[in-house]
Amino acid sequence: MPKSKSARSSPSASPSAASAEKLKVAIIGTGGISGTHAKSVKACADLDMVGSCDIISEKAEKAAADRGGRAYTNAEEMLDKEKPDLVLLCTPQMARLDPIRFCAERRVPIFIEKPPADTLDRAHEIEAILKKHPVIHSVGFMCRYLKIVERALRLIKDHKLIMMRQYYFCPMALPEDFKRIPRFYYKKELSGGLVVDQAIHFLDLVRYVTASEAAEIQAFGNNLQHPKEPEFSSDETVTINLRMKNQVVVSHTHTWAYPKWQSEVELIAVGAHLRINLFAGSFKGEVDGVQVEYSKEDNGYLTELQAIVQAAREKSMAPIRSDFPDAVKSFAVTLAINRSLESGERLVPES
Repeated sequence: MPKSKSARSSPSASPSAASAEKLKVAIIGTGGISGTHAKSVKACADLDMVGSCDIISEKAEKAAADRGGRAYTNAEEMLDKEKPDLVLLCTPQMARLDPIRFCAERRVPIFIEKPPADTLDRAHEIEAILKKHPVIHSVGFMCRYLKIVERALRLIKDHKLIMMRQYYFCPMALPEDFKRIPRFYYKKELSGGLVVDQAIHFLDLVRYVTASEAAEIQAFGNNLQHPKEPEFSSDETVTINLRMKNQVVVSHTHTWAYPKWQSEVELIAVGAHLRINLFAGSFKGEVDGVQVEYSKEDNGYLTELQAIVQAAREKSMAPIRSDFPDAVKSFAVTLAINRSLESGERLVPES
């Protein structure tokens, strides 16, 4: 197995407020995922929330009241008045280019939620901005920062990986969840649907674990629980097969039509077999004939935040495991999968 990028050292814990000056943090976009990141900020003694920005003033004001700092409806105004040391960008993917440009021009480190953009052309525009104005940045692929993933890869680093098999099951297509979850996620033309919005985490993990790129992709899907209609244009259940350039084969199955939340990543290598339970934060398996088991309280969102905080303090990209150009490669894989779902053809991701 090629040397995994996980061989990098783990991001160190954020310095305490007693040992380091607090960094000022601001959030652009106050939707659901921003609350998760705000909790991570609150858990770090060396961070201070100074502003929340949303084009809807009521949402910005509520976020500021709940999380601290001031409310803004204009991102440039917030950047110029608050002068944050770090920005967390949590807008929908079609509203990323301008905020990234605003931060890059001001040399403000920025964390960018996944997916990196809404189209490949827009992703390349953002790449050009970051090339013109180099700035510390990270894209939110938190699975790369999970301690269980890190530990599993260390265990099998000397074993040739031959196969990955993974699944993600959840009830998002079932009536109760469909009532409460914003329609944005179900509209493939907006979110990219199940594959781009959710399965992208696992497809990115495939690239990270195999240290290779997809050579060939084929996908099939159905909507047997919730037929497609204007409010639900995403595929509901998909199965995806990939052949990587290093010949590792991968199978990913994903459904929104299962009554529980379950997920597992299975790594099969010469002399090793591990099953990683992402929700339980544990894995079991066998390495060189020895039974292994590992469990760890895990919060990839917090660890990825600590990584960009460390990067911002050190003015170095070294702690970052997913920069923008790399994230675009994972995004391109999801777009190819969506094309394969429509055509049934075996495809190669566009660059």
